[in-house]
Amino acid sequence: MAVAQFSTYCFSGNCRKTFQNISYGIDLSINGEQFSLSGSDGLFVLNAKVRRALETSPESPKISLRLGGNNSVIYNIGATSAASIRKLILEESKEDVTLRSSGLTIQLTPAVKKSELVQPVVKRTLPGVVEISTPRGKGTGFLIDNKGLLLTNRHVVGRFPEVDVRFNDSKSVRAKVIGKTADLDIALLQIQDLSTKINYPALPLCIRKTATVGEDIIVIGNPLGLQATTTRGIISGVRNEDGSTMLQIDVPVNPGNSGGPIVNYNGEVLGIVTAKMVALGVEGIGFGISLPSALESLGIKVGTAYIQDSAKTSPADYTECGNKAL
Repeated sequence: MAVAQFSTYCFSGNCRKTFQNISYGIDLSINGEQFSLSGSDGLFVLNAKVRRALETSPESPKISLRLGGNNSVIYNIGATSAASIRKLILEESKEDVTLRSSGLTIQLTPAVKKSELVQPVVKRTLPGVVEISTPRGKGTGFLIDNKGLLLTNRHVVGRFPEVDVRFNDSKSVRAKVIGKTADLDIALLQIQDLSTKINYPALPLCIRKTATVGEDIIVIGNPLGLQATTTRGIISGVRNEDGSTMLQIDVPVNPGNSGGPIVNYNGEVLGIVTAKMVALGVEGIGFGISLPSALESLGIKVGTAYIQDSAKTSPADYTECGNKAL
Protein backbone atom coordinates (compact mmCIF):
# COMPACT_ATOMS: atom_id res chain seq x y z
CA MET A 1 0.00 0.00 0.00
CA ALA A 2 1.10 3.58 -0.56
CA VAL A 3 2.40 5.95 2.08
CA ALA A 4 -0.63 8.20 1.71
CA GLN A 5 -4.05 8.05 0.16
CA PHE A 6 -5.87 11.05 -1.22
CA SER A 7 -9.40 12.19 -1.88
CA THR A 8 -10.52 14.91 -4.30
CA TYR A 9 -12.92 17.57 -3.07
CA CYS A 10 -14.61 20.12 -5.36
CA PHE A 11 -16.42 23.33 -4.34
CA SER A 12 -17.70 25.93 -6.77
CA GLY A 13 -15.66 24.43 -9.57
CA ASN A 14 -12.42 24.43 -7.58
CA CYS A 15 -10.95 20.98 -6.85
CA ARG A 16 -8.10 19.95 -4.58
CA LYS A 17 -6.59 16.75 -3.25
CA THR A 18 -6.23 16.09 0.48
CA PHE A 19 -3.66 13.57 1.66
CA GLN A 20 -3.90 11.34 4.72
CA ASN A 21 -0.79 9.87 6.31
CA ILE A 22 -0.98 6.09 6.85
CA SER A 23 2.55 5.64 8.22
CA TYR A 24 1.14 4.80 11.69
CA GLY A 25 -0.47 1.59 10.53
CA ILE A 26 -3.95 0.38 9.65
CA ASP A 27 -6.70 -1.27 11.71
CA LEU A 28 -8.45 -3.71 9.39
CA SER A 29 -11.82 -5.47 9.77
CA ILE A 30 -12.69 -8.53 7.66
CA ASN A 31 -16.21 -9.85 8.22
CA GLY A 32 -16.12 -8.44 11.74
CA GLU A 33 -12.73 -9.92 12.66
CA GLN A 34 -10.14 -7.32 13.66
CA PHE A 35 -6.52 -7.12 12.47
CA SER A 36 -3.69 -4.60 12.68
CA LEU A 37 -1.24 -4.03 9.87
CA SER A 38 2.16 -2.41 10.20
CA GLY A 39 5.13 -2.13 7.93
CA SER A 40 7.99 0.04 6.80
CA ASP A 41 7.54 3.46 5.20
CA GLY A 42 3.89 2.80 4.47
CA LEU A 43 4.46 -0.58 2.78
CA PHE A 44 2.14 -3.06 4.49
CA VAL A 45 2.66 -6.78 3.95
CA LEU A 46 -0.45 -8.87 4.55
CA ASN A 47 0.38 -11.40 7.26
CA ALA A 48 -0.75 -15.03 7.31
CA LYS A 49 -3.79 -14.34 9.52
CA VAL A 50 -5.15 -11.67 7.17
CA ARG A 51 -4.56 -13.83 4.11
CA ARG A 52 -6.35 -16.80 5.66
CA ALA A 53 -9.30 -14.60 6.66
CA LEU A 54 -9.65 -13.45 3.04
CA GLU A 55 -9.13 -16.93 1.56
CA THR A 56 -11.86 -18.48 3.73
CA SER A 57 -14.22 -15.54 3.34
CA PRO A 58 -17.38 -15.50 1.20
CA GLU A 59 -16.90 -14.31 -2.37
CA SER A 60 -17.47 -10.67 -1.43
CA PRO A 61 -16.06 -10.11 2.09
CA LYS A 62 -17.02 -7.12 4.22
CA ILE A 63 -13.82 -5.08 4.60
CA SER A 64 -13.32 -1.80 6.41
CA LEU A 65 -10.22 0.02 7.64
CA ARG A 66 -9.23 2.78 9.98
CA LEU A 67 -6.01 4.71 9.62
CA GLY A 68 -3.63 4.53 12.58
CA GLY A 69 -2.68 7.44 14.79
CA ASN A 70 -5.43 9.79 15.95
CA ASN A 71 -7.74 9.21 12.97
CA SER A 72 -11.01 7.55 14.02
CA VAL A 73 -12.76 7.59 10.63
CA ILE A 74 -13.73 4.12 9.34
CA TYR A 75 -13.55 3.55 5.58
CA ASN A 76 -15.69 0.80 4.06
CA ILE A 77 -14.37 -1.03 1.00
CA GLY A 78 -16.99 -1.51 -1.73
CA ALA A 79 -18.26 -5.00 -2.53
CA THR A 80 -16.64 -5.08 -5.98
CA SER A 81 -13.25 -3.96 -4.64
CA ALA A 82 -13.45 -6.42 -1.73
CA ALA A 83 -14.22 -9.28 -4.10
CA SER A 84 -11.24 -8.26 -6.27
CA ILE A 85 -8.92 -8.21 -3.24
CA ARG A 86 -10.01 -11.71 -2.26
CA LYS A 87 -9.55 -12.94 -5.84
CA LEU A 88 -6.00 -11.52 -5.91
CA ILE A 89 -5.11 -13.25 -2.63
CA LEU A 90 -6.44 -16.58 -3.92
CA GLU A 91 -4.44 -16.23 -7.15
CA GLU A 92 -1.25 -15.52 -5.19
CA SER A 93 -1.87 -18.52 -2.93
CA LYS A 94 -2.15 -20.79 -5.97
CA GLU A 95 1.12 -19.38 -7.31
CA ASP A 96 2.83 -20.12 -3.98
CA VAL A 97 1.71 -23.76 -4.07
CA THR A 98 2.93 -24.11 -7.66
CA LEU A 99 6.34 -22.64 -6.80
CA ARG A 100 6.90 -24.43 -3.49
CA SER A 101 10.23 -26.19 -3.94
CA SER A 102 9.55 -29.25 -1.79
CA GLY A 103 12.39 -31.74 -1.65
CA LEU A 104 15.16 -29.38 -2.79
CA THR A 105 18.40 -30.04 -0.89
CA ILE A 106 21.06 -27.40 -0.18
CA GLN A 107 24.62 -27.94 0.99
CA LEU A 108 25.94 -25.84 3.87
CA THR A 109 29.17 -23.88 3.71
CA PRO A 110 31.65 -23.50 6.60
CA ALA A 111 31.56 -20.52 8.97
CA VAL A 112 34.37 -18.38 10.36
CA LYS A 113 35.68 -18.77 13.88
CA LYS A 114 33.76 -16.53 16.26
CA SER A 115 35.00 -12.95 16.24
CA GLU A 116 34.60 -10.19 18.79
CA LEU A 117 34.98 -7.71 15.92
CA VAL A 118 32.51 -6.83 13.18
CA GLN A 119 34.99 -6.41 10.32
CA PRO A 120 36.05 -10.09 9.89
CA VAL A 121 32.39 -11.15 9.85
CA VAL A 122 31.47 -8.50 7.28
CA LYS A 123 34.43 -9.46 5.09
CA ARG A 124 33.18 -13.07 4.99
CA THR A 125 29.51 -12.15 4.57
CA LEU A 126 29.49 -9.22 2.16
CA PRO A 127 30.36 -11.07 -1.10
CA GLY A 128 27.26 -13.29 -0.72
CA VAL A 129 24.79 -10.44 -0.13
CA VAL A 130 23.04 -8.95 -3.17
CA GLU A 131 20.73 -6.15 -4.22
CA ILE A 132 17.52 -7.38 -5.86
CA SER A 133 15.70 -5.10 -8.31
CA THR A 134 12.29 -5.31 -9.97
CA PRO A 135 10.27 -2.70 -11.86
CA ARG A 136 8.51 -2.05 -8.53
CA GLY A 137 11.52 -1.43 -6.32
CA LYS A 138 14.64 -2.82 -4.65
CA GLY A 139 15.49 -5.09 -1.75
CA THR A 140 18.19 -7.42 -0.44
CA GLY A 141 18.94 -11.13 -0.75
CA PHE A 142 21.77 -13.56 -0.01
CA LEU A 143 23.30 -16.78 -1.30
CA ILE A 144 22.46 -19.94 0.66
CA ASP A 145 24.13 -22.50 -1.63
CA ASN A 146 27.12 -22.41 -3.97
CA LYS A 147 24.88 -23.56 -6.82
CA GLY A 148 23.38 -20.08 -7.01
CA LEU A 149 20.34 -20.28 -4.72
CA LEU A 150 19.25 -17.05 -3.02
CA LEU A 151 16.76 -16.20 -0.28
CA THR A 152 14.83 -12.94 0.00
CA ASN A 153 11.36 -11.70 0.96
CA ARG A 154 8.37 -12.56 -1.16
CA HIS A 155 7.25 -8.92 -1.20
CA VAL A 156 10.63 -7.96 -2.70
CA VAL A 157 10.03 -10.06 -5.84
CA GLY A 158 6.25 -9.59 -5.92
CA ARG A 159 4.72 -11.51 -8.81
CA PHE A 160 7.67 -11.06 -11.17
CA PRO A 161 8.99 -14.42 -12.48
CA GLU A 162 12.55 -13.06 -12.84
CA VAL A 163 14.52 -10.31 -11.10
CA ASP A 164 17.84 -8.47 -11.47
CA VAL A 165 20.56 -9.37 -8.98
CA ARG A 166 23.60 -7.17 -8.36
CA PHE A 167 26.59 -8.24 -6.27
CA ASN A 168 28.75 -5.85 -4.29
CA ASP A 169 31.46 -5.90 -6.97
CA SER A 170 28.77 -4.45 -9.31
CA LYS A 171 28.34 -7.62 -11.37
CA SER A 172 24.69 -8.06 -12.39
CA VAL A 173 22.86 -11.26 -13.33
CA ARG A 174 19.28 -12.48 -13.73
CA ALA A 175 17.63 -14.82 -11.26
CA LYS A 176 14.45 -16.87 -11.61
CA VAL A 177 11.89 -17.12 -8.81
CA ILE A 178 11.58 -20.86 -8.13
CA GLY A 179 9.80 -20.85 -4.77
CA LYS A 180 7.77 -18.51 -2.56
CA THR A 181 5.36 -18.57 0.34
CA ALA A 182 3.12 -15.71 1.42
CA ASP A 183 2.60 -16.97 4.98
CA LEU A 184 6.20 -16.20 5.92
CA ASP A 185 6.98 -13.70 3.15
CA ILE A 186 9.85 -15.81 1.76
CA ALA A 187 11.08 -16.27 -1.83
CA LEU A 188 13.72 -18.60 -3.28
CA LEU A 189 15.68 -17.55 -6.37
CA GLN A 190 17.98 -19.40 -8.78
CA ILE A 191 20.74 -17.47 -10.55
CA GLN A 192 20.68 -18.20 -14.27
CA ASP A 193 24.35 -17.45 -15.08
CA LEU A 194 26.31 -20.64 -14.32
CA SER A 195 29.63 -18.81 -14.01
CA THR A 196 28.28 -16.75 -11.10
CA LYS A 197 27.48 -19.77 -8.98
CA ILE A 198 31.10 -20.54 -8.12
CA ASN A 199 32.49 -16.99 -7.87
CA TYR A 200 30.72 -15.89 -4.70
CA PRO A 201 30.65 -17.83 -1.41
CA ALA A 202 27.27 -18.75 0.05
CA LEU A 203 26.58 -17.62 3.60
CA PRO A 204 26.79 -20.22 6.40
CA LEU A 205 23.37 -21.06 7.82
CA CYS A 206 22.49 -21.59 11.48
CA ILE A 207 20.45 -24.79 11.46
CA ARG A 208 21.16 -26.53 14.78
CA LYS A 209 20.65 -23.62 17.17
CA THR A 210 17.80 -21.24 17.85
CA ALA A 211 18.65 -17.56 18.14
CA THR A 212 18.67 -16.37 21.74
CA VAL A 213 17.65 -13.08 23.35
CA GLY A 214 20.64 -10.78 23.76
CA GLU A 215 22.69 -12.50 21.03
CA ASP A 216 24.94 -10.11 19.08
CA ILE A 217 23.93 -9.73 15.43
CA ILE A 218 24.98 -7.94 12.25
CA VAL A 219 22.62 -6.96 9.43
CA ILE A 220 23.78 -6.19 5.87
CA GLY A 221 21.39 -4.73 3.33
CA ASN A 222 20.61 -1.96 0.86
CA PRO A 223 18.39 0.54 2.72
CA LEU A 224 17.19 3.38 0.50
CA GLY A 225 19.47 2.06 -2.26
CA LEU A 226 22.63 2.49 -0.14
CA GLN A 227 24.33 -0.76 -1.11
CA ALA A 228 26.19 -2.90 1.44
CA THR A 229 25.06 -0.93 4.49
CA THR A 230 26.15 -2.69 7.70
CA THR A 231 24.55 -2.27 11.13
CA ARG A 232 24.83 -4.22 14.36
CA GLY A 233 22.69 -4.87 17.43
CA ILE A 234 21.12 -7.74 19.35
CA ILE A 235 18.21 -10.17 19.23
CA SER A 236 15.62 -8.31 21.32
CA GLY A 237 13.07 -11.12 21.44
CA VAL A 238 12.15 -14.51 19.99
CA ARG A 239 8.46 -14.70 19.16
CA ASN A 240 6.17 -17.51 18.04
CA GLU A 241 3.78 -16.54 15.26
CA ASP A 242 1.40 -19.27 14.08
CA GLY A 243 3.99 -21.97 14.73
CA SER A 244 6.88 -20.09 13.10
CA THR A 245 9.73 -18.32 14.89
CA MET A 246 10.09 -14.57 14.43
CA LEU A 247 13.14 -12.64 15.60
CA GLN A 248 12.67 -9.19 17.10
CA ILE A 249 15.78 -7.08 16.53
CA ASP A 250 16.95 -3.62 17.58
CA VAL A 251 18.84 -3.02 14.32
CA PRO A 252 17.46 -0.18 12.12
CA VAL A 253 15.19 -1.51 9.36
CA ASN A 254 14.41 0.69 6.36
CA PRO A 255 13.03 0.22 2.82
CA GLY A 256 15.64 -1.83 0.93
CA ASN A 257 16.68 -3.87 4.01
CA SER A 258 13.93 -6.42 3.30
CA GLY A 259 15.31 -9.87 2.53
CA GLY A 260 18.73 -9.18 4.04
CA PRO A 261 20.56 -11.62 6.35
CA ILE A 262 20.68 -11.39 10.14
CA VAL A 263 24.03 -12.99 11.03
CA ASN A 264 25.85 -13.84 14.25
CA TYR A 265 29.54 -13.24 14.96
CA ASN A 266 30.44 -16.48 13.16
CA GLY A 267 28.86 -15.05 10.04
CA GLU A 268 26.01 -17.59 10.20
CA VAL A 269 22.54 -16.56 9.09
CA LEU A 270 20.06 -16.59 11.99
CA GLY A 271 17.18 -15.03 10.09
CA ILE A 272 15.91 -12.79 7.29
CA VAL A 273 14.93 -9.15 7.76
CA THR A 274 11.26 -8.73 6.89
CA ALA A 275 9.50 -5.72 8.45
CA LYS A 276 9.49 -2.82 10.86
CA MET A 277 6.57 -2.00 13.16
CA VAL A 278 5.61 1.65 12.89
CA ALA A 279 2.93 3.24 15.04
CA LEU A 280 2.21 6.41 16.95
CA GLY A 281 4.71 6.65 19.81
CA VAL A 282 6.68 3.59 18.62
CA GLU A 283 10.34 4.13 17.77
CA GLY A 284 10.35 1.29 15.25
CA ILE A 285 10.74 -2.39 16.08
CA GLY A 286 12.42 -4.60 13.47
CA PHE A 287 11.50 -8.21 12.78
CA GLY A 288 13.05 -11.10 10.93
CA ILE A 289 12.02 -14.64 10.04
CA SER A 290 14.16 -17.33 11.62
CA LEU A 291 16.26 -19.23 9.09
CA PRO A 292 14.92 -22.72 9.98
CA SER A 293 11.32 -21.49 9.67
CA ALA A 294 12.09 -19.95 6.27
CA LEU A 295 13.64 -23.15 4.90
CA GLU A 296 10.82 -25.27 6.30
CA SER A 297 8.17 -23.06 4.69
CA LEU A 298 9.74 -23.72 1.28
CA GLY A 299 10.24 -27.45 1.87
CA ILE A 300 14.04 -27.14 1.61
CA LYS A 301 16.23 -29.88 3.06
CA VAL A 302 19.80 -29.45 4.29
CA GLY A 303 22.68 -31.68 3.24
CA THR A 304 25.08 -33.13 5.80
CA ALA A 305 28.32 -31.57 4.53
CA TYR A 306 30.06 -29.44 7.18
CA ILE A 307 27.58 -30.43 9.90
CA GLN A 308 29.28 -31.71 13.04
CA ASP A 309 29.69 -35.45 13.51
CA SER A 310 30.49 -35.68 17.22
CA ALA A 311 31.86 -39.23 16.89
CA LYS A 312 34.63 -38.19 14.48
CA THR A 313 35.49 -34.58 15.21
CA SER A 314 36.34 -32.25 18.06
CA PRO A 315 33.59 -29.84 19.17
CA ALA A 316 36.20 -27.07 19.12
CA ASP A 317 36.28 -27.29 15.33
CA TYR A 318 32.59 -26.39 15.05
CA THR A 319 30.34 -23.47 15.90
CA GLU A 320 27.32 -23.53 18.22
CA CYS A 321 25.17 -23.80 15.10
CA GLY A 322 26.95 -27.04 14.17
CA ASN A 323 28.93 -25.70 11.20
CA LYS A 324 32.60 -26.31 10.63
CA ALA A 325 34.66 -23.22 11.56
CA LEU A 326 37.58 -22.39 9.27
